[in-house]
Amino acid sequence: MSLRAFVARVLGLVRSRQVERELHDEIVAYLEQAELDNLRAGMSPEEARRAARLRFGGVEQVKEMHRDGQRFRPLADVVQDVKFGLRSMRKQRAFAAAAIVTLAFGIGANVAIFSVVYGVLLKPLPFPHPDRGRASALPWILDGSSHASRLILPP
Repeated sequence: MSLRAFVARVLGLVRSRQVERELHDEIVAYLEQAELDNLRAGMSPEEARRAARLRFGGVEQVKEMHRDGQRFRPLADVVQDVKFGLRSMRKQRAFAAAAIVTLAFGIGANVAIFSVVYGVLLKPLPFPHPDRGRASALPWILDGSSHASRLILPP
């Protein structure tokens, strides 16, 4: 996809109402023209309208195909999902409050636990050469065999 096409698709999200209106007007104009062509061919008004719609296909399917081609679909889906989520939260405020409080507690607990893990296990020890073990801290270090045959002291 070229940069120009990408920018056009992203801008399609911003001006989606105008694009939708233009698409609707274009479809209506096409159907009216096809209906007039059918009337000139000798069909009754009802038959002409029906034949024009059958030849065109499903209006909503055509609109959806056009939207897919004009928009950056993943971003459009995210925008649509966020709008739906906000509408749902506005309608069900108690559920939204419970979900937000649950997320807040979960995030707070994760931050607290990982802060402790970092401070105790991952942060370097506050003395020179922390990677060198001490015999008093680790009294039995195995020499690679399955039993403690001898004590290995650091240099």
